[in-house]
Amino acid sequence: MIRTKVAAASLLAVAALSSPAFAQSQAALADQANADGKALMMDEKYDEAAEKFRDAAARTNEPKYFMNLCTAYFQGGRFSQALTACNNVKNSSPSPEQAEKADTLIAKIKEEAAKQGLSLEPAGGGGGDPSIDPNNPGPGPGIDPSNPGPGPGPGPGPGPGPGPGPQPEVVGARPQVNLYQAQKPDRGKYMWSLGVDLYAGGGQMGEEGAFGTASGGFRVKSDYMLNQASRVGAQGWLSYTQLAPGEDDSGNENDLSIVDIGAALYKHICPPNTSRLCLTPLVGVNLAMFNPDGEFANGDGTSSETFEYMGVGGRAEIRADLALGVRNEHVIGLALGANVYSKALATPSFMSGAGAALTETGGFAANVSIGYTYRFNTPFGRAAVVSLE
Repeated sequence: MIRTKVAAASLLAVAALSSPAFAQSQAALADQANADGKALMMDEKYDEAAEKFRDAAARTNEPKYFMNLCTAYFQGGRFSQALTACNNVKNSSPSPEQAEKADTLIAKIKEEAAKQGLSLEPAGGGGGDPSIDPNNPGPGPGIDPSNPGPGPGPGPGPGPGPGPGPQPEVVGARPQVNLYQAQKPDRGKYMWSLGVDLYAGGGQMGEEGAFGTASGGFRVKSDYMLNQASRVGAQGWLSYTQLAPGEDDSGNENDLSIVDIGAALYKHICPPNTSRLCLTPLVGVNLAMFNPDGEFANGDGTSSETFEYMGVGGRAEIRADLALGVRNEHVIGLALGANVYSKALATPSFMSGAGAALTETGGFAANVSIGYTYRFNTPFGRAAVVSLE
């Protein structure tokens, strides 16, 4: 009898000591599975990432794992599964911030499914209606559990099944937009960018000698990726170019300022197995506004012809880009470029001698530029919806 009690006490002591160790090992395994899942998300392996997050959630039932699982399902186009996972976030004691993120993701899931013409049916095993507990879906339709009716049968009985039952999984195309941070995209997978270039070179505008030949300036630009697969995009830009003073036949020194507003198409050409170093050819057209400085018509130091000469132009460029950062978001570019200009097609009522030179012929400017660009992988004006936890 004494031996039996001692053995029982020993077993209880072993169980008490081993239980925290078991819980700790499960938490560690869940954390490792979660880290593996985030790494797979960076490589856009959403189905494999979902398996890791599902394993993590099964071990510790923490809301952050359900949040990551919801995100992985959504990015993989598995919308009904994503909806269920997000509902499980809300059913696992989330923080207020996590609950808000889950609500935001649920709205995005429904929005994307509707955009693709898919219907998400609320169901315990499929759509994941928050009002339905998937572990206890309740009695079948048409049965009042408080009044199961007469008869020797055991109340509702097995009947036609436990409620509506699982619905077929709703799977659609993968969304084009990444709604999460901690992404490591391919170079061509950004959506838009902002950048600035500084450049210097030489050129010839108007009649020979009317203006100087040395030039320099800056360009503010924004890129938008039109086709991710072919890495083709569009760029809009605003630039300011200054030509150094040149002496005309009368001995007057005149410099020229040019403001360009333009749009261009470009394509990234990247060597195999690299996402950081690419060549980018670009071709575009622009509206040019000219200001022949040094010719003052008003006698008070002001010019009546400021940027009143207008023409059109074209721009061509070949750029080598080096992308840096965790998700290749910082880009340093070195480029060779050239601009060509028509003669002034629109002029002010009064034209100075230097200004008149712009009406005779156009010109060109060639330059070397260096620039910085920051790339965004979310829609214009929006930040990522969630951060992988």
